[in-house]
Amino acid sequence: MRRTLISALMIGVFSGAAWAAAAAYQVEWKGLLRDTHAGDVSGKVSLAELPRSPRLYAVGPVAGLGGEITVVDGRLHLARVEHGAVKTSTDYRGQASFLVWATVPAWQDAVRLGTAASSQADLEKLVEAKARSAGMDPASPFPFLLRGTAKKIDFHVLKPTEARGGHAASPGHADSALNLKASGERVTIIGFYSKAHEGVFTHHGSYAHLHVLLPGGDSGHVDELEVGSDIELVLPRS
Repeated sequence: MRRTLISALMIGVFSGAAWAAAAAYQVEWKGLLRDTHAGDVSGKVSLAELPRSPRLYAVGPVAGLGGEITVVDGRLHLARVEHGAVKTSTDYRGQASFLVWATVPAWQDAVRLGTAASSQADLEKLVEAKARSAGMDPASPFPFLLRGTAKKIDFHVLKPTEARGGHAASPGHADSALNLKASGERVTIIGFYSKAHEGVFTHHGSYAHLHVLLPGGDSGHVDELEVGSDIELVLPRS
């Protein structure tokens, strides 16, 4: 009886350890954001190789500055500019010039920001504070979700540019994008936070890389935003 009890306890311990390992998330990336900005827009990640998992989350630009890649709940939203308008599809045939992603087995319960954010910089501070309160270490990169009605969002979708040998004709891509705005719409935003990966997967001077999904199906890279205190933040369970 004693051996049976000990065996049962040991099985429980190892099962718990296995679950804990399976529940962990890890932020990964391939390619570098700074290289894309420097003009290297060649393909680094084949979208066809992405796991078809409902737990996958990812953001990045399409190779050749051909659009924006957003993955939420395992669903690919590939936004391209066609005839001056955004067209979002689930086309896995393309490549990313850079991609950051995470498989998130479980999320914490959603919490309200509790304070309005008038800029992305303000939002980043709130996200870091909420992560600390949730027992997370903001020194380690992590994905997060925002859901609710946004007061204002400025975002863009990259447009194809002339390329030679996998490099853009010009070093920057500020003029190679369709700039868009949204206000008063219910949105989902996927973000990747880190204070140690500027130029890797966040822009210089920023600690988060954000993409937005709109109710009508449009998606793109967030440039700036303003959200109210009622926006809900969802952090990964670790």
